[in-house]
Amino acid sequence: MRLSELQERLLALLARDMTVREMAQAVAYSQPFVYSELRALRETLGVRTYAGAVAEGARLGLVKLATSQTVDKLYSQEP
Repeated sequence: MRLSELQERLLALLARDMTVREMAQAVAYSQPFVYSELRALRETLGVRTYAGAVAEGARLGLVKLATSQTVDKLYSQEP
């Protein structure tokens, strides 16, 4: 299984809970193109959903998910 560089980037953006519109802007591609890349990404990972892609990516070490401690630390900082 091999993901393209763009698919790896999209997986990282999915893990950050970005919308397809936000991802398209971040990678400077059209939304339809991003949708097609996300479909190919899900097929490559053998999953049906975006959440499944993130979970499988985390299992394979392709993305790192925030732990509850990390999230607590982010939200406990003073603005």
